[in-house]
Amino acid sequence: MPSYVYHYTRARTAIDQILAFRSIRLSRIDRTNDHWERRPQMAATASTPHALDGWPKMARRLHEIVTQAHLGCFSQDAGGAVASGTTSSGWAQDRMWAQYADKHRGVCLWFDREKITQSFQRSFAARGECLADDVTYSDEPNLKAPHLDDGTDDAAIRSYVRRNIQARYFQKRLDWRDEREFRLVLLPPELDAAPVDVPIGGGPLVGVTVGCDFPEVDEPSLSFLCSALEVPISKIVYADRVHLRAGRQELCVIHRFAAWKQISAQAS
Repeated sequence: MPSYVYHYTRARTAIDQILAFRSIRLSRIDRTNDHWERRPQMAATASTPHALDGWPKMARRLHEIVTQAHLGCFSQDAGGAVASGTTSSGWAQDRMWAQYADKHRGVCLWFDREKITQSFQRSFAARGECLADDVTYSDEPNLKAPHLDDGTDDAAIRSYVRRNIQARYFQKRLDWRDEREFRLVLLPPELDAAPVDVPIGGGPLVGVTVGCDFPEVDEPSLSFLCSALEVPISKIVYADRVHLRAGRQELCVIHRFAAWKQISAQAS
């Protein structure tokens, strides 16, 4: 069975950008909403106090290099619970619907983890180091300080960043752990302002789930785009405190658990 990852976003972002252009754009790390993650580094080590004189300049350059990374952020299921309808399912995260999907008015895009990773690596291997991994969560500061005796030029800085990729790009504080994040990260070898748009058609995108308050006015546009991409649309609903996902191609609005069971039986 494929392993899925999920990306929550606003309805218009999904319709006007991601689905219309059949690609998902990675964001710069300095544009994330986690201030701890995009923090500048404030400490370094050296064999002599005099060697620390070069730290302020190196720190500025280090921050420039670190924050030029491009990130694609996705949620995951917990323990293969894709169809459970509990918060163990990556598409059924109430807080993420509220925070990232415009207070339940947006969408959750389903991706095949292996295929979106392959699309990313195939499309951007020539532009830098393409990384894909799960995020770990800890309040312990595991990022080692740079040692100035190793050098302060760009080559030394980039070498330091590569040695600390996990702590720098794949660790967040414990408060974020329920997101169960999977990431795509592009580390360009030099400053690169060009967009990083990962193709999603022909396999990587496998489904679209809309929020319970998805605007009716956006249904025709979404249906047209998903039909062209040959991916199913579903709608999350809340009945008896259970998160439900309809198993039909067209957009389904379901008001009772019994109705959901009937539609699911017809679709199976």
